[in-house]
Amino acid sequence: MNLLINGVDTLIMNLFNFGKKTIFQRFWLGVSVWIVSFLFYLKTLAPTVVWGDSAKLAVFAYIWRLDYTPGNHPLHSLIGALFNLIPIGNIAFRQNLMSAFFGSLAVFLLYLVIFKITNSRLSSICGALSLMVSHTFWHLAVINETYSLLSFFFILLILILLTWQKSQDNRLLYLFFFLFGLSISNNELMIFFMPAYIIYFLCCRQNKNIFEKKNVFFMFISFLLGSSLLIFLIISKYHNLTQVLFFTIAIPFKRYYRPIHKMVLEFIKYPIYLLYQFPIFGFLLGLKGMRRFFKLDKRLFLLLLIISIISICFASGYMRQKQFYLLVPTYLVFAIFIGIGFNSIKNNFRKAIIFLAMVCLPILLYYNMPFIVDSLNIDLIKARSLPYRDNNRFFLLPDKSNYFGAYLYGKEVLETVEPDSIIIIDFTPFAVINYLRIVENKSCNAKIVFDESIDIPEFIAKNIDNYTIYLADLEPYYDIINLRKKYNIIPKGLIFQVIKEDN
Repeated sequence: MNLLINGVDTLIMNLFNFGKKTIFQRFWLGVSVWIVSFLFYLKTLAPTVVWGDSAKLAVFAYIWRLDYTPGNHPLHSLIGALFNLIPIGNIAFRQNLMSAFFGSLAVFLLYLVIFKITNSRLSSICGALSLMVSHTFWHLAVINETYSLLSFFFILLILILLTWQKSQDNRLLYLFFFLFGLSISNNELMIFFMPAYIIYFLCCRQNKNIFEKKNVFFMFISFLLGSSLLIFLIISKYHNLTQVLFFTIAIPFKRYYRPIHKMVLEFIKYPIYLLYQFPIFGFLLGLKGMRRFFKLDKRLFLLLLIISIISICFASGYMRQKQFYLLVPTYLVFAIFIGIGFNSIKNNFRKAIIFLAMVCLPILLYYNMPFIVDSLNIDLIKARSLPYRDNNRFFLLPDKSNYFGAYLYGKEVLETVEPDSIIIIDFTPFAVINYLRIVENKSCNAKIVFDESIDIPEFIAKNIDNYTIYLADLEPYYDIINLRKKYNIIPKGLIFQVIKEDN
């Protein structure tokens, strides 16, 4: 533990070693970026619960659910439980606030990373603010998701490696492996970056101290300490090594893996995603900065490139509307390149114009994109329709400051259902209703059936004579085609009642 504390001290001393100037004199711009980004996210923060995982994570934090299964995020739930102690707004708002807090911290750390590379405050501000207003990062910073915390860990690890490269103090490596182990407890995606880090350290093998037995031992112990929460939860749930490997690596890998041709297609589409995150100037500067960074630091460039490739591969296996979340590490990497590319511009007037364009253009684009897509009658998102959710506006515009749709849906459904009835429901709406029942104590006299393994037509046939049965939606998940052959399905508020035809 003393070694980890010494690592933190070393990191701080190297970051704040500004010669004769005080910490405040050289650090106030970075703090200003942090404050501006936090206020920006606070202004556009979702005021209450949002669909799916966002609602699920709010419930987990409220009930202190820290067990591990793929898809659970124990560290996020633990930190979320601490944010629930803040006496501001409702529980969902506090969880959204946690995303804003760690999102703004990630922006601040990005400022430090770019400053470490360029020694330019303006370039650091430019890269940091380009990330702040980028679509997906902004979207995730204003709702309750694990990716803001993931971004915080990811960019902090890059900062530690940059600092270590200049200081060669191996205590920083102990801190690195501790935080890396800890980050896996938040989001399982981080563990798949391990090959990239291993290749990076092999490229640094000229520093012979890295692979000394004593040093390797302390790095391994630091990793175990960092991942101790996850290790404890896994051991307490799974009873042998085979189960541990299956549930921690095999299932997550299977969940994200897709055939090679789909991965190739994702790489082809990826530049379009980048262009939406960093429109025109940011995109071009990022490409320029990528080339310059390759010349400056080939080892770190290779690390960032491999991590980006891994993220893109896994994103190809995720549902379309959420696959962009897995690409967040690549956007952090590209924002670093933007700062480096901006630093290469010599003309101050040109710098000022590009800086303003890079901050203002994305905001203007995102606020207008839903209207553009609607007018062209294009379904870019291809997500399911839900009451009180305009998909184009919800997914294409990060601002969620006035979004109450999920809350209104859950409230209306709970007020609609008859006593002692059954609602058959899938995950996205279930998470919202479950949040309202558990966290906000909304009364519900109906039985909620959320089980992906049940045979819905068979379940209805067994229970329809004794209960009023509702379907939450008419999605294919509910086997609507077969149900319509036997039953009348009529709207009942925002849900649908199943009635025997002979009635």
